[in-house]
Amino acid sequence: MALNKGYGLLSAVQANKIHPDTFEIPSVEERLSLKSGDHVKLLFKPRCKGGIVERMWVRVYKAMPGGLFEGVLDNEPAYDLKGVLQLDDTVIFQQQHVADLIRKK
Repeated sequence: MALNKGYGLLSAVQANKIHPDTFEIPSVEERLSLKSGDHVKLLFKPRCKGGIVERMWVRVYKAMPGGLFEGVLDNEPAYDLKGVLQLDDTVIFQQQHVADLIRKK
């Protein structure tokens, strides 16, 4: 996505279509009903050539117009995203990027 500098987000929906038996994702209804305080796992891909995809948790902050969500990174990158992203950085994403979720209790 153009809003995120230095990295892109991969589509969990596309990964599920390619590998339906091994890459399960939440339903579209679950992904669309995200609320503040929920946590989502997203697939981050550095823009550098050959970078490692990292699955990281983002705490949802708010839903925005146009089907976008805003959140903050809730863990530190371990590989090629060090220096690009850090804990509490803002992340803009769509429901298609959600690979997993944990609802706020």
